[in-house]
Amino acid sequence: MSTTKTPKEIAASPLEHGFKWYTAPIAKNKMELRKDAPRVEVVDLDKFVESFGSAVVLAAMNGTSLDVSVESVVREAIFKNRAVTNDTLREAIVSRVLLKDRSRTSGVREVVVEKPTWKSYDGNVYGTEVEKLQADLAHFIDNGMSMDAARKMLKLDE
Repeated sequence: MSTTKTPKEIAASPLEHGFKWYTAPIAKNKMELRKDAPRVEVVDLDKFVESFGSAVVLAAMNGTSLDVSVESVVREAIFKNRAVTNDTLREAIVSRVLLKDRSRTSGVREVVVEKPTWKSYDGNVYGTEVEKLQADLAHFIDNGMSMDAARKMLKLDE
């Protein structure tokens, strides 16, 4: 594949890559989902293969037509968001069908996991509350407090 453009750039200039967009209705179980769903028509096979590789063409010869693959992507996107725009659908088609990107996310999601910590009276930080309480108890006893008073202060007998 010789393309280094983003799916959005490719979707905006299809003729440079050997295809053009047309629209047609798309349905699922005889229910029309959209009257003007984007579809792909190959108009220059050499440019198309140069842009996307022969795997896209060979997949059609193995029984999964380009149209069927496009319909699958469009249906999935419409089911996730009924208000999805045709521009977004075109980008998804380029990404998933033509560039063979199998990720099904529309963006990057960053997840930050914060691990809770507990600071004890001796100034150290512990990973569990039990460790913190043990350290506090030891700190109080080491500094002359009775076991009963330390347990009461830490509310261990409640």
